[in-house]
Amino acid sequence: DAAPPALLVPLHGSHALGTLLVAEPAARRFAPAAQAKLQVLAAHVSGALDTSLITEQIRRAAERQLLTAATDALTGLPNRAEFVERVDTAARLSSASMLVAVLLVNLDRFREINATFGHHVGDQLLKQFGIRLRDSLPVTATVARLGGDEFAVLLCELRDQQSVRD
Repeated sequence: DAAPPALLVPLHGSHALGTLLVAEPAARRFAPAAQAKLQVLAAHVSGALDTSLITEQIRRAAERQLLTAATDALTGLPNRAEFVERVDTAARLSSASMLVAVLLVNLDRFREINATFGHHVGDQLLKQFGIRLRDSLPVTATVARLGGDEFAVLLCELRDQQSVRD
């Protein structure tokens, strides 16, 4: 018993995408017209797949660009611009019963650490400080690196001024 006829057609666009396999158990062979139609179908499928892959790559690149624009490259925390946006939003949403607080944190003598141990150690200190500061606060708080050794904290939905101290 012979195997049914099959056609393998490569799917390719800007790079190899796969292979289209068509088998016809009831036929002895594929007619030339059917082969030509299969080639056209493969070209359309290739184009659609390639377009879909390119669209996904563009979407991912745009997401990375937005993320990069909103985060500090060293610490991964929100950057100054993103922090200002969040403060503006929180201020608009605040009320007399729900307060907002902004805390500014500066690492004393950070330049001495960089000068003594090098920028690599200073960078590690900034990363660790940012992580520990963020982890010590409620999940609703925003910790941002404003630049250099300056960090900021945004606390929202506070009931009173004492809540900031707590």
